[in-house]
Amino acid sequence: MSVSAQDPLTKQALGRIEQIEKDEPAVKVGDRQAATLAINSLDWAGKRLAAVRDRNEATWKDAERRYQALRGKLLAKANATGAAGAAAGYDAAKLAQLDKEVGAAFHNFKIVPAKLLTDRSRTASIERDLSGLAKRLAEFPAGDEAVKAVAGKYAAFKGEFDAAMGQLGKDGEAKGAIDAKLAALDTKYQREAIPGELQPPYTEEQVNAFAADLRRWRDTELKADLEFLAGAAGNATVDRQHVDRLRHWLEQSWVRRVDELDRGLHDRLAGLVATGQQAAEFILATDKDDRDQVTNRILGKGRFDENMARLREGAHAIAMADAYGKAMGVQPPVDRSAAAAKVKSAIAHLQALAVTTLDAVRMPTSASTDAELLRIAEETLKKPDYGVKGWERLVVNTDKVRRESREAYVSPGAVNTTITYYHYVWDEYQVATAEKVGDEVWVYFNLLKYYHSGDSTKPIGRWVLSKRFESTRILPENVGK
Repeated sequence: MSVSAQDPLTKQALGRIEQIEKDEPAVKVGDRQAATLAINSLDWAGKRLAAVRDRNEATWKDAERRYQALRGKLLAKANATGAAGAAAGYDAAKLAQLDKEVGAAFHNFKIVPAKLLTDRSRTASIERDLSGLAKRLAEFPAGDEAVKAVAGKYAAFKGEFDAAMGQLGKDGEAKGAIDAKLAALDTKYQREAIPGELQPPYTEEQVNAFAADLRRWRDTELKADLEFLAGAAGNATVDRQHVDRLRHWLEQSWVRRVDELDRGLHDRLAGLVATGQQAAEFILATDKDDRDQVTNRILGKGRFDENMARLREGAHAIAMADAYGKAMGVQPPVDRSAAAAKVKSAIAHLQALAVTTLDAVRMPTSASTDAELLRIAEETLKKPDYGVKGWERLVVNTDKVRRESREAYVSPGAVNTTITYYHYVWDEYQVATAEKVGDEVWVYFNLLKYYHSGDSTKPIGRWVLSKRFESTRILPENVGK
């Protein structure tokens, strides 16, 4: 009569045990094939009993007792081959117990994390277990089929243990190099080294350098270092918390920051392009025969220069967006040819509108008559490299202002990483020049800069012409007005 099982696994195991208990008498002594089939079926019940957590329950204890007793009977029948079986002279139940202990020890080893194997007391305990099991196994006849099955299970256990210890030795040999690399990454990825935003005004040189820096971090540095950390996490001798902390910092701060910087500059340039398109549409909608529109949009004080500056900025934004997309390897490239054509058409229309009202065009209002600023502008523009061939009049049309920005550049090495910080400080102001172009006179705007500090590419300590663009035609008689 079976005992009522409370645990579902125990109940399942009891069902199988009761069935085989009924079939066991039919298995003849020495019929190895029938006994082996019955043992294999019975072991299904053994696995379920091994999975039960509460082994103090009376139902489980009863099922376990019946399982072991029945398995011992079947093993004895399988190993008894008449006179030859008796000659083997071993206790089948004793072999069954050894088989169970080998299986349990193997299972317990498999669930031990590799990190815990660095504890010598733990590995010494496993070695003692293996040695004890080997001695007990040696008491049985090696040529017996049932003994061979237990020996195979023991060999698999010992093989995996030896392999784990071999890998642990390799991990220990690699630990020094990995620790050194982790320390180098701590320095390389310190908070101060996180790239900053590119500050306007943008130049193609700056945009290309910024993109190259982002791609280096995204496609090379971060990718390689995260792969290294993934490998280091598998080394049982390394400080796993250190590895995980770095991986989290790189994935949550650096990867995200690089993506934010990329999206940020892309969106700002797209916004500038859109603003330029709005300015172009505004100018293209201006009717040359509508006196009110021409007066408000072209002839109003500073309106021509303001609109021309907006269009030039729009054209520059398109050029910078194209340069950035190319430098970042954006595929497929964004076609901005129509946008560029619209701005170009608007500039031509604005200049044509100015021609129709040439009598009203004047030089920009002077913002300063400082003799030193005038002298600096004249000496700078006369430098042969700039190709300015002279002027009818020169006006300082903005105040001199001081600007600054900060940028950091990281140069990673095999072990050490160099972080270079640049503090850019410069003065700038703008002058307008009236210059002869063939038989006509045109107004040009010229931005002058003087760098007090910066990187090696900046002309420190001298005035330079940073930007120059053509504005509008002006009548010769109005140049001095």
